[in-house]
Amino acid sequence: RAKGYAAFAGEAIDEILTKFHDSVLITPAVQSSTGISNIFPKHKDRCFDVSLAEQHSITLGGGFALEGMRPIVAMESTFMQRGFDQLLHDICLNKLPVLIIAARSGHTGLDHITHNALHDLIYLRCLPNLRILYPATHIDLKNTIISEFENLKQPTVILYPKADILDDPDENFLTDKDNIKRSDGATGLILSVGPQNKNGIELKHILYNDNKIFDHIAVTQISPLSTNVTNLISEYNYIITLEEGILDGGFSDSILEYINDNRINSSVIRIGFSKQFVEHGTRDYIYKKFELDAHSIYNKIKQTWPEIWVTK
Repeated sequence: RAKGYAAFAGEAIDEILTKFHDSVLITPAVQSSTGISNIFPKHKDRCFDVSLAEQHSITLGGGFALEGMRPIVAMESTFMQRGFDQLLHDICLNKLPVLIIAARSGHTGLDHITHNALHDLIYLRCLPNLRILYPATHIDLKNTIISEFENLKQPTVILYPKADILDDPDENFLTDKDNIKRSDGATGLILSVGPQNKNGIELKHILYNDNKIFDHIAVTQISPLSTNVTNLISEYNYIITLEEGILDGGFSDSILEYINDNRINSSVIRIGFSKQFVEHGTRDYIYKKFELDAHSIYNKIKQTWPEIWVTK
């Protein structure tokens, strides 16, 4: 079985607790799914499992932050919405440096429909003072957890999907951390988040094989958006957003808002789930059924933007 993202998150947290003795770890009874089971015996005095109490885990993190400790809250994005009030009033309102690492963002495969976390970006994006990050690969996840902890100055949520190393792209690709420039002859731009990064790269190749050049960027800074992305948007007439979540209020809407507020004349295709409860199933099955796979997106592009194929 391939090594999962949670294991890499756990390794990062273990390194932090070993190196920084002012760090504390809190979890609401999800040690296994967040990769931290082996950490508790090693750091008994700084690890707290508060049982199934998401609200308490977040507020406890805020309490530790007020006392000068540096808290990490490891939870499932699946159930993070239960602590929304605490995140809003206790953490964000007071701009407390609490690092929340939320596993299983997006669709959760064969688990029950109640375990999907398709709404996390929607309710997190509206919170003031909150940084939202979505690392692009398992390596990026581990590095991001360590770097964000070391430089933590405000409430921060790091999301990652129910995935393993096989869900990472098979080739090098650009993220919003890179120095990005529009490619010569590029018609459009593909912006993908999380598990959709692999899909975005496949879509880029399909379009290229049809003599259409689309640049691709994996977006890791959800809120605020990186200027590496926003400074580039106006250079493209066609933009495609890919996310594994509900579209209404999600990542795609942050791109639409930026385009509207800055009076940019770009057309956008948003790829994600419509407002509905999504059944369980493998990622391949779900993507094909709901037309989130690269070939379905390609067909939608041809239907929506036929002018791209008109020879001038």
